[in-house]
Amino acid sequence: MAPQLHPFFEDQVLSAEIITDMPEEEYHASSGYGPDLWITRSQLCCYIESPGGWRLRYKEKHPLAQRAQSSKSMDLGSMLDVLITEGQEAYDSHYVQPASYDPPPGIITPSGAVSKAKASIELIEKACAEGIIWTGVPATLKAAQERLPAGVVFRNEAMHELVEFLRDQIMGHAFAHQIVSRSSGKQTTIRMILRNGLQIQVRMDLWCQVYGMAADLKTTAKHPGQFLRACEDYGYAEQAWLYSQACLAAGLPLTKPFLFLVQQTQFPFETDVKELPEDYVSFAGARIIKAITDIADGYSPPMAIAPTIPHMPLWLLHKIDGDA
Repeated sequence: MAPQLHPFFEDQVLSAEIITDMPEEEYHASSGYGPDLWITRSQLCCYIESPGGWRLRYKEKHPLAQRAQSSKSMDLGSMLDVLITEGQEAYDSHYVQPASYDPPPGIITPSGAVSKAKASIELIEKACAEGIIWTGVPATLKAAQERLPAGVVFRNEAMHELVEFLRDQIMGHAFAHQIVSRSSGKQTTIRMILRNGLQIQVRMDLWCQVYGMAADLKTTAKHPGQFLRACEDYGYAEQAWLYSQACLAAGLPLTKPFLFLVQQTQFPFETDVKELPEDYVSFAGARIIKAITDIADGYSPPMAIAPTIPHMPLWLLHKIDGDA
């Protein structure tokens, strides 16, 4: 069943703008809570999980509450995102040194010259000074980029090989290939200004106008059959609902519910396209609406005045009783 614009957004959205050429860095730099910043799905999911945690991270901007640095799995997902949604040329400009590059004399590529996993910026600089081509993960390189000498070559051959292999797996899946090949070729950002004063932005990996379908690429080490387990952990149902509403508010017609293109990153490298149950997504939408309303109203979580009792399943209570 095709999604419909919810009455909440029908009433609240004053304007909705579609941007097809916003760099990823600009999207993340403009995300946040405050003047001239835009609230994202991840912020709303943070609020749903913990209003107090949201206040610490986004409202008070406490340094201990900020996100941890990206991991290898996150870097892999980002690289595959670019390759699938924007194509080989954009991927090469982000992550791959052109093949025509002629390294200066003395630069070598030893496999274990310096630690690849947790090298500091200082170690990278030392390696470059000694004429070593650094092959660390992209996140580490981005952090060091401004402090490194010009002309340094960055390669991570194993990761490039895996990313291109995963791309081939996706394009070998009939439905996934159809979605990717008919999509816009750019990640689509939608910005909404609401009547309650909030600004919300979403960023879709794949928008297929021919079929009226929107989709997001997800990478996971687990089998796609276990995808529903990740939905609760990462707010994918909330994403499906919010992104669908943003599309409809911006005038992008949807003929199908929001889809997830799921690629397994380890053997057996399964690929699948997932559609979440309608009632599950609707329930997530109710949580999103409450989060938006609370944030707009300046809600602060109350201080606890009594101990809380954790939920315990009956089978565990029976087991405890039996052990006593």
